[in-house]
Amino acid sequence: APASERPAATAEPAGKTKKHLPVWQETILLLGVALVLAIVIKALFVQAFYIPSESMEPGLVKNDRILVEKTSYWFGGTPQRGDVVVFKDPGGWLSPEEDAGPSNPIGQAMAKIGLYPSGGHLVKRVIGVEGDVIHCCDKDGRIRVNGQALDEDSYIKNTPGMACNGPMTTTCDWTAGPVPKGTLFVMGDNRSNSDD
Repeated sequence: APASERPAATAEPAGKTKKHLPVWQETILLLGVALVLAIVIKALFVQAFYIPSESMEPGLVKNDRILVEKTSYWFGGTPQRGDVVVFKDPGGWLSPEEDAGPSNPIGQAMAKIGLYPSGGHLVKRVIGVEGDVIHCCDKDGRIRVNGQALDEDSYIKNTPGMACNGPMTTTCDWTAGPVPKGTLFVMGDNRSNSDD
């Protein structure tokens, strides 16, 4: 086709750049994106918590900060014996001091979106799952689940003078279970200081 019939190409003048947002708008946009990402990450992937008491020593010490991953339970996975789990205080296990979250307004706001550990949660180890019968204890002081003694030497706190691996408020002769459907039987690792 003759040059006169071709559409004219639109050319931008040399040196012209794209228009950028003002700094204040860009800052607000970036903060909004960061907030949405934080909420998505907390809801689906990981969440921050802190250890409220001495009940999980020696592995987890009071006021330690931890990140809990949630992906293990996405496709029907469930907690297994030996797993460490975090759950809401079912009512009255924590003292008011242990139950309190952050006290400053910035910490409180960050806790609401999962960027800072919040209060009101417990951290314990799964001892029994649905259907399990837990007995304390065998002749060596070990917790038994379904008749089998648990080997807890790698995580339980060794406390001289403890007669068994049961929690501090009980005798060394009790049975719990079978664990009801949809529930877990949990205990702290520091049995001499874990009122489970």
